[in-house]
Amino acid sequence: MEPTIQDVARQANVSVSTVSRSFTRPELVSERTRSRVLSIAQKLNLSISRSAT
Repeated sequence: MEPTIQDVARQANVSVSTVSRSFTRPELVSERTRSRVLSIAQKLNLSISRSAT
């Protein structure tokens, strides 16, 4: 099964909105949080759909 934005949020202990903002509106997320979210997304091999943004 493909990883989801919910999986990243759960592992990063943040909301789904924070994960989304980390990709689409990074200026709204602290650097520390964004770094953690992106690291977990990479480990899970999460693929973000640009058409979904």
